[in-house]
Amino acid sequence: MECVVLPANHSKLSAEEVLALRSSSERLVTALLTCACWVLRSVVGLSFDYIMYNIQGFLFYSTYTIVNYIEQHRLGLTHSVQPNDIAFGLHAVIMTVVNIVQCVIYEV
Repeated sequence: MECVVLPANHSKLSAEEVLALRSSSERLVTALLTCACWVLRSVVGLSFDYIMYNIQGFLFYSTYTIVNYIEQHRLGLTHSVQPNDIAFGLHAVIMTVVNIVQCVIYEV
């Protein structure tokens, strides 16, 4: 289930703004999972399939954005991939790796 809080004028949001809200909510969920596992020192209830899907998706997303960013600069095209897109993907990979390490270290 996905929950995104939209402003009152949500009908006027562009597709990019909706995607930005969605990605910020995904970052919040990842941060909360990481903090909760660290504080509780337990991974009971954490879906290992979810973590595996996340690492796979974030690795592919990061690779895709980095390759597109390099190609756009090399060919002098307009920049549809911004540095913050790359930072988001790499940050998500790092946080998911932290969750994987927590799954290995903490009791189930």
